[in-house]
This record gives sequence, C-alpha cells and structure tokens, in this order.
Amino acid sequence: MKKYNNLQYIWLKSFLILILLLLLIEAPFLYWISVTIKKEAARSSNYSIDFLGQTLDSDLTSIQKLASDFIYRANLKLPLDSLDNRQAFKSHSAYEFVDNMKSLKTANAVIKDLCVYYPDRGYIVGTRGSYPAGLYYLLGNHLDKSGFSDWLNAVTPPNKQGFFTANLHGEEDLFYIKTLYQEQKNKEIYLIITIDRNEMQAILKRANKDRHQLAAILTESGKLYTFSGNECLVELAFSRPLEQLKNGYFEGSRYLVARSSQPTGYHYLLIMDKAEVLGILNVINRILLITLFLCLAGGTLASLYLASRNSRPMLSLLRHLKENGASEETDVYAFIRKRIDELMEQNESSMELLDGQMRIIKSSFVKNLLSCGYPDEQTVGIMADVYGITFENPWFCVIVISGRDGIGENALKSLENVLESVKSPDCAVYHSYFQDKLHVILNMEGTETGMQESIGRILELLTSPSNLETGGLTCTAGTFYDNPSKILYSYREALAAGEDRDLILYEENSKIMSEFQKNILSKDYSSALNMTDLLFDQYLGKADPVTLKYRIYGILNQLLDALKQEGQEGESNYYSDTSISRDYRTIILDLLSRLIDGKETPDQDKAFSIPRIKSFIEKNYSDPTLSLNTIANELGLSNSYVSRLFKRECQMGIVEYINRFRIEEAKKMLQTDSLNIKGVAIKVGFSSDISFIRVFKKYENVTPGKFTAD
Repeated sequence: MKKYNNLQYIWLKSFLILILLLLLIEAPFLYWISVTIKKEAARSSNYSIDFLGQTLDSDLTSIQKLASDFIYRANLKLPLDSLDNRQAFKSHSAYEFVDNMKSLKTANAVIKDLCVYYPDRGYIVGTRGSYPAGLYYLLGNHLDKSGFSDWLNAVTPPNKQGFFTANLHGEEDLFYIKTLYQEQKNKEIYLIITIDRNEMQAILKRANKDRHQLAAILTESGKLYTFSGNECLVELAFSRPLEQLKNGYFEGSRYLVARSSQPTGYHYLLIMDKAEVLGILNVINRILLITLFLCLAGGTLASLYLASRNSRPMLSLLRHLKENGASEETDVYAFIRKRIDELMEQNESSMELLDGQMRIIKSSFVKNLLSCGYPDEQTVGIMADVYGITFENPWFCVIVISGRDGIGENALKSLENVLESVKSPDCAVYHSYFQDKLHVILNMEGTETGMQESIGRILELLTSPSNLETGGLTCTAGTFYDNPSKILYSYREALAAGEDRDLILYEENSKIMSEFQKNILSKDYSSALNMTDLLFDQYLGKADPVTLKYRIYGILNQLLDALKQEGQEGESNYYSDTSISRDYRTIILDLLSRLIDGKETPDQDKAFSIPRIKSFIEKNYSDPTLSLNTIANELGLSNSYVSRLFKRECQMGIVEYINRFRIEEAKKMLQTDSLNIKGVAIKVGFSSDISFIRVFKKYENVTPGKFTAD
C-alpha cells in the first residue's frame, strides 16, 4: 500500500505546481507595478530640479538680453560713444551714464555690479562711478587692492566671454562679459556684469529646505556649489556622464538628476536620498512581498488539506480493489484505468441484460393484455403499472404479423429492428411474439389523418421485401381507438383481417372502408351515408361470419365515438348496449342519420375546460385509476377531444401532466413527511414504488432516495 499512499504526494505536487505557475504569471505583473511606481516617484522628484533650473535660467537670460540690448538703448549709446578721453570720464555725460546703469542694476536684483571697461584709457564707468580701473576695483573690494590684477585678467577678453566663474579671494563668483564696439573710434570696450551671490544663495537655499535633498550648481571647473553653508559638500563620483542624468539615476544610496543651463552651460544638480524618493515604492514592495508569501503559505496549507481530502476516496477505492486481488506493485493509475475498463465492460453487459429484461417485461405485458378478455380501462391501467409501463399518448392501434409456418429468427429480428426505428415521442411501440405471430401495440399522438398515414408507413416498412423471408408474411392492422380498454377491439379486427388478405386498411380491398372512415373522421357524414350500399356490398357482404363480426364492431365503434364528439353521449351509450343480433345495416344507417341531424360540435369553452381538467387532476391525483378516460367521462367529452384540447393549450399530454403533478407533490412529501418511498408512491397515486421510482427519475434525473439524501 506504500505506492497507494503516494496519491497524496501526487495531489500535493499538482496543487503546488499550479500555485507556482500562478506566482510565475503574477511576478511580471508585480515587476511592472514596481517599475511604474519607481518611474512615477522619480518623475515627481524631477519637478524640483526643473523649478530650480527655470528660476535661475530666467534671471540669467534677462542678463543676456540686457547685454544684447545695451548698445541699442538711446540713453546708453550716446555717452558710451562720447567717452573718448580722460576728461570725458569726468564730464556730465559720464555721470549721467553712471546713473543710468544704477537704474538698470536696481531693476534687476540678480545683478551685483554693472560696468563698462575702457582698456585703452584704463577707465571703468559703472554703478560705483567713473574711475580709473584700479580705483574702481578698490571701491568694490573694501579699499583692498590685492587681487586687482587677477580680477582684471579674469574679466578681460579674450580670456573670458559670456558667463563664466572666477575664483577671487577664495570664493567662486559668476560673471558675464560682452564685447562692445565704439564705432567712431574703432575700439573695443567691455561690458562686465557681476552676478549677485546672495540672490543665487537665496534661490538654492529655498530648494534645500528639505533636509533629504541637496540642490547645487556644477561649474565648468567641476566644482559643486550649494551656497548652503559650504561651497563643496559632495564629492563628485558619478558612474555616468551628466548628460545621462537628465531622466534621473539611482546610484548607491543616492538619486541624482541633472539639468543643463542654457544661458551658462553649467549644470543644475539635485541629489536626494534614495529611500526618500522610493519611500512609497518600498512600502508597496513590502506589501506585495508579504502578499506573495501569504499566498504561497496559504496555497501550500490548502494544498496539503486538499491533497489529503481528495485522495481519501481514491485510497478507499484502491484498498477495496486490493482486497479483491490488486498487487502492491501495481501502478496506481494504470490499475485504475484497467479496473475502469473492466467496469465499463460489466456496465455494458448489465445494460444489455437490463434492456433484455425490459423487452421481456414489455413482451409479457403485451401477451397478457391481448390474451385476456375485454378489460375495462382501470384494469388496463393497473396492468400497465404492474409492468412499469405508462401510456403517454391517447390513441391505440394493434398490428398482427404472421407467416405460413411462423416467423423465422432472422425475419423476426429484422421486424423488431423496423419497430425500433419507428419509435418516437408521438409513437410508442410494444411488441410480443407468441402463437407464431408478432403482436404490436402502437400508442400514438396526432390527428386522425396523420395517424392513418403513420400506420400506412409502418405497414409499408414491415412488408418491405428486405424484411420478409421466402414465402411472405401477413401484416394486418386494426382500427385505432382513443381508449386503452379498446385495445382488444383493434386486436380482434387485426386478427379477423388476417383471415382475408395479407394487408388490410391500406390495400385495394379496403379502399372503400378507408374512404368511409375518412368521411367519418372529417365529419362528412352525408358522403359516408351515400357510400353505405357500396360498403355493405363489397366490404361487409364478402366477409365470412367471424370477419364480418369484427368489421361490424370496428364500424360501430367509430360511429359511437363520433356521437360522443358531437355531444350525443346518451345516444352513444344506448347503441353501445345494443345487441349485435339486431339488423346492423339498420343500426349503421340510424347512427349516420343521427350524426347528420345533430352535426354540431359542442360549444365547449376552452378557457373553462382546461381549468376543470386541472382541478379534477389536483383533487384526484392520488387515485391510481386516474386516466384520460376518467377525465373525459367527468367532463362529458370524448377522449380524443380532451387529449387534443389539453395538449394544444398546455403543450403536454394529460398523462405527462398527471405524472408531473404527482412528482411535485411527492417531492413535498419527501422533504416534509416521514413516509418511506413506497408510502409516498401510494399516496400520490402510483400503484407500485417501482413505477414511482421510474417516473421520478425520468422527470428529476435522480432517484427519490438520492433526492431525499441531498
């Protein structure tokens, strides 16, 4: 049994593989979530450097614009060109020039100093006044002339042009230099703008308020300035060029993002703590990892439980099979497949045996029914219940097939195959072979004309040459009736017809009778009366006494049924009691006359009849003898009329409706009462529990016992 215990392992392995597959499918999705959130976190951090760069670039661009427009301003151009000697630098125009430049500085807070340097004269005119270059520097450096030559060298083109930084007095200052032209003197002069360090500091300090980030400017010399206490706070150690940091880059514990300054060519740099940037991502990652772990742990526990639970029935089955001879070395699933194949074979054999038993039961029913006297409807119903047979359709007809020396085995099998092929919901077939004849009862649904045609097709199939042995067979049919108690009438008619010809009703010798019956069914009673003489001369007059008797019974039964349909119930009962010893010609003529005189279909109210039928069924469903005939008698209508009316209005036959109603009542009793199945069957109108179980399973697809257990 050790190998059998591996079933739990097989189940567990299957569940774990499924869980791992689901996790593998989920992993790319979780990775995508992580990457997306990381990008969003980085993007939100980039807003700070964008704002910083836009603020500084806006101020520096205004300085560029100021320098570009300098020589085009009327109040600047005139004194700029007129200062061509040392005396001019002390003139009114020079001081006017100084005032104008002071106004420009005041209008632009980022400018610390604005001046024009005349190298050939050694003079500077700026916001501090109009002085020789050394004196101008001295006024701006707290009267300390040290470093003048360095400054002059730094701010004098062609050494520098545009924005640049110079380290003077241990501090890095930002300058903007632009070469101007004195057109009249054909000389170069230089516009020198010094950027206010305090303004730059204020902007960077605002960006550095968050202690988790550092905003800085990277100069062309490679120094990093933050103006937040120290000039160089972070060592530059980037594994990637600055140009690749535009979209941000995670390096170690830092997140770096850079923006290039368009006016200066410098870089603005934002350095942040990686944990701060990815704070929300880390939380989500932890949640996802915990979720994955819980899913894996929960799935493993569930797999263990399901493996144990689902393997129990299989283990129990295998133990039982081992007790019946299974070897321990047998592969579990190979053994199961083998046993299933064996069980399928046994099931097929059982089904064949069951089908054979059902054929025997139906054959016995047909034999016993046709061998007894003339039973009433109640007796026929009881016999059907005993044999587990239910008549679903209202019409009945009997066919008798015989041969000169009986029916051979091959021919009998061929005929039985034909009968199986004609079975349908509207045509149930029951047959039995006894007394060297094959007896067939057809239980049919449809119009009179349709059933006539159906019986004709069946007779043609049965008499086909491929189905007959050498020597031929006789195949005769009786009249069809809408009452099970008259099955014997149809049977006697078929036997009697067999004494005359091989085929009755649908051959040349019965065309007259067929036409007569058609007129009766179509209620053309006048035409039926006109052909009465022909019927007596050529159909009834040539028959022997026994055949004549059964033919007369067939005609009378059809006429009596017509009387019922016309509402003349009393007349029908009178003629049913009349002795056959009377002049049957007179009786038939009398019946036809009464049908012609009273030809009116009863004006039955359909809306009234259907509720009455259902009400009668609901009150009497517990009566085992409840049938189409008892309902028709209660309403004073014919069986066929009630059957057609109910099926047309309710889309089901009366027998089916009765059975369904009984099953619904039985379901209520099974759920609430303490009765056993046999007691419930009797209480809802079944004559036996076998019939009840069969009908219950037919409509509910489950047995009563299983229904109660569920």
